[in-house]
Amino acid sequence: MAILLGLLSLGVQNITIRPKFPEFLHPTVVEVLQKNFGLNLISGDPRADLARMSGETK
Repeated sequence: MAILLGLLSLGVQNITIRPKFPEFLHPTVVEVLQKNFGLNLISGDPRADLARMSGETK
């Protein structure tokens, strides 16, 4: 979590993290992180994740 906050403070956006948000994050905090910083979860489908991260559209 500290690394994520450090990256966000440096202005890094569109970060993809593990398949589940940490339990201690309130749903409104998660919503703000997703809306303002483009925080995403991995989907479990490697091909779809790579396509999304590389900007490919189907």
